[in-house]
Amino acid sequence: MFPKSATASVTGIGGMFGAIGGILIAKSAGKLFDYYKANGHVETGYLIMFLICSVVYILAWLIMHVLVPKMKKTEF
Repeated sequence: MFPKSATASVTGIGGMFGAIGGILIAKSAGKLFDYYKANGHVETGYLIMFLICSVVYILAWLIMHVLVPKMKKTEF
């Protein structure tokens, strides 16, 4: 889909955003679990986190298919 000269840049940008997403989800999960543990319902925190993870995975797949409907090589 990308020319060979841009493959490393695209991979690096994707990896950077993946790492940022991992940092944000880990920090929010910690806050979510702390909140529900303090209220005595840590199970609710885990339920919310599992729901978020499942919905976001499907949402990312749908966004990818909307933004890239046809896989074709770009010419630069």
